Amino acid sequence: MVKKKRSRVDIEGFRDKIVSVNKSKRPLRIGVYGKPGVGKTTFCASAPKVLIIDCGEEGTMSIKDTGVDVYYIKEFEDINLVYWFLAKGTHEYQTVAIDTITSLQAMGLKYVLHEASDLDLTKDPAMADRRDWGKLNILMQDIITNFRNLPMHIIFTAHERTKEEEDGEIEVYPLMTPGVRSHFEGMVDIIGRLYTREMEVNGKRKVVRRMLVGPHDRYISKSRSKKLGRIIKDPTFPSILKGI
Repeated sequence: MVKKKRSRVDIEGFRDKIVSVNKSKRPLRIGVYGKPGVGKTTFCASAPKVLIIDCGEEGTMSIKDTGVDVYYIKEFEDINLVYWFLAKGTHEYQTVAIDTITSLQAMGLKYVLHEASDLDLTKDPAMADRRDWGKLNILMQDIITNFRNLPMHIIFTAHERTKEEEDGEIEVYPLMTPGVRSHFEGMVDIIGRLYTREMEVNGKRKVVRRMLVGPHDRYISKSRSKKLGRIIKDPTFPSILKGI
């Protein structure tokens, strides 16, 4: 097969698309994880013109007074409808938040097992084998990549898991299968572990929120921007966006 040669016009058009990294503007991709009730959904609601995708969490009571839009996923396939709606671009949303990847993955596993049992009547629909887990990983990786590539800000939330290694070391990380988690960690600019602390403020005990984004020997966290520091006080999406 003879390859078509690029014309001079094509090359000049290509050069026009090259920009300095200091001038380029692109959406922020952030993953936030933590225990239930620490404020992950509240963090999502702070983002500009956000659409929150509630993946069976039913955690939107905490943001009743914000007026943000929410889409409640009932079936795993619904996530594709949301993606194509946003990809079409005929909407006013600037941010989409998937709350949570952990629950969406659980929906995905049910979908995979149901599909497998339809093809093999001898298969136990409650038992996942290696092939099922592999298919789930591929489905979830595609979803994370597709949403990450949308021309808008993206927030992925997740529950956290604590694991004690054989040597006694403890690791805390977003609750996903290993294959999904490794893909997820490479797809986002920031991974923040959201937590609360009770502190004395102006003589009164108060619960405050903190987000770890700097390196830690126990918690999975990262930031591709050096401007955020290690711990963010009272984190909101706008404050992080302004910080970077």
